[in-house]
Amino acid sequence: MNTSVGNDGVVDEGQEISPMVIHKVVKVYSLYRGSEERPYLRLSGKWLAQLVFDAGAHHVVEAAPGELRLRRSPLEGDGGG
Repeated sequence: MNTSVGNDGVVDEGQEISPMVIHKVVKVYSLYRGSEERPYLRLSGKWLAQLVFDAGAHHVVEAAPGELRLRRSPLEGDGGG
């Protein structure tokens, strides 16, 4: 696939780039479980599919203070709990 990413983060047909990198700013919201407030992230958009984050696929979340990394799980069904 020949694609390029513009300054607005939108993927356009054109020059091939590898690997595709898209930068997004997301907001952390609050979600309440009973009276307890918890941080909540929501990611959605065509850009996820373009980066092979397919609906229904399993992914691994690696977490460090102030940082999250998502990658496709090598094993189907490996949700990690």
